[in-house]
Amino acid sequence: MGELSIRPYGDDDEKISHLIKGVGWNTRQLKGQLDAIHRLISDENGKVLVAMAGADLAGYISAEFYEWNRLGQIQGLIVNPCQRRKGIGTRLIREIENFMKQQKARGIYVDTPADNRIGRSFYTRLGYQEDCIRSEYYDEGSDGVVYLQIFR
Repeated sequence: MGELSIRPYGDDDEKISHLIKGVGWNTRQLKGQLDAIHRLISDENGKVLVAMAGADLAGYISAEFYEWNRLGQIQGLIVNPCQRRKGIGTRLIREIENFMKQQKARGIYVDTPADNRIGRSFYTRLGYQEDCIRSEYYDEGSDGVVYLQIFR
């Protein structure tokens, strides 16, 4: 693995598909992420970034700014399991926060499965506050937790 770089999404569908499948997301979730990425890359209020370790995909993030409430939403974030705990997720989040601040967002939110202890701890460490539970948000019996960071 080479030095880490973060760049805008290019033609990375195959690498992202492999990454999503590698963390156990199902076909429906994979399609949803790819559909969102393709929509966001052509939207001035959207941002999709990839983290590259040399030629290898280390992670990605996708997000959207909503003008109506001036909040950003992280729609997808995955770091390759073998690249975790190296600050990649934090760097991706901080890049998206900077984008949202440039858009004049007043904050940003993200959801994660309620049983994702690692993800929940990660967002808490970054200063995000647990905001609400979305019952059966991901599927039957799979609740989501929304985390919110208001920029001060």
